[in-house]
Amino acid sequence: MEHVILTGIDLEWMSGISQEIARSTGGAVALVASDGTVITRVPDAQSFSGRMMADHPVIAHAIRNTKGTVDGTGLDAVPRIHGFARLPASDSTLIVGIARDDVVGPINAEVMTSAAVVLAVVLGITVGVWFLMDVLVLRGLRHLQQSAARLSTGQIDGLSPCAPGGIPALEVGKAVQAVRRMGQTLHTVAFTDPLTGLANRRFFDAFVERCEALPPEERTPQAILCIDLDGFKPVNDRYGHAVGDAVLKAVASRLMRCVREVDQVVRFGGDEFAILLDMADQPDEEQALRVAERVVKALSVPVKAEGVELQIGCSVGIAVWPTDDRRFDTVLRYADQALYSAKRRGRGQARRHRDLVEEREQRPDAV
Repeated sequence: MEHVILTGIDLEWMSGISQEIARSTGGAVALVASDGTVITRVPDAQSFSGRMMADHPVIAHAIRNTKGTVDGTGLDAVPRIHGFARLPASDSTLIVGIARDDVVGPINAEVMTSAAVVLAVVLGITVGVWFLMDVLVLRGLRHLQQSAARLSTGQIDGLSPCAPGGIPALEVGKAVQAVRRMGQTLHTVAFTDPLTGLANRRFFDAFVERCEALPPEERTPQAILCIDLDGFKPVNDRYGHAVGDAVLKAVASRLMRCVREVDQVVRFGGDEFAILLDMADQPDEEQALRVAERVVKALSVPVKAEGVELQIGCSVGIAVWPTDDRRFDTVLRYADQALYSAKRRGRGQARRHRDLVEEREQRPDAV
């Protein structure tokens, strides 16, 4: 004789948890079955619940793996960074997606808020908002995990499979650690170049936005060094991208050794790099020129990559914010112009925007 045990999870309760998570993260939350069927999604639950979405790249990646992150377009066609985890002893996967443009800033605030709430629960402060968080989020999530475990083992309480219980302090501590790890992972994905480990263009743009938002009296002078490798394209053409990638990693390491901890080295893409030089202690352009010359010298040393010794080099253009212009994008353009001036003059050298201005003043027809 065959026996069948049926049970259910209150989707209205699950939707309430999903709405709270979506509200706190500013993103979208979906619970997906192992075959790719969307059980529920917040927001737009009516549009997606019950739909088979196994061919969607994000869902396909999530149901193939136990936990992790994936950067891609969400179900609503919005670019998002997704974190996902399979519920213990269950075939269901919980996916939380945060809009890629919203990763900067709000993620750290949400992490701190979540940590404060969890700490409040541990310390026994069970009044007001803290009590609501206890009931709606932490306790509900634990009940969902317990129900999933009972479903898989057959240990089901027919009277109350989701009966509430106390909150172990160890579970709360693990929740804080998980939230912090996800925040760190999302920050790394958003702001780090995956090949070299340097800051990426998104980091540069966020840094510029913060600098320009400061009052004039609080602004720290920044020298921008635009760096372009000389002779790198033939490396890729002749030896392939594996050797080219090894060269870029070596270049990144040498650039980091040329600067201080307060400075930032950025990879814009390809063989284009930049250095943001903090000039708070020495607001003298000669300092920037000395660093640029150190960079030129460091990158002129042959690079050994994949058993091949290669000779490359670099050209550098320099401009200073806000000395050369109060707009950062204009200063970046000035540094880029100085860079190409250095290339036209024979490569393997550094040029300042100020040098170009002086040349124009002396010879109006000079470039």
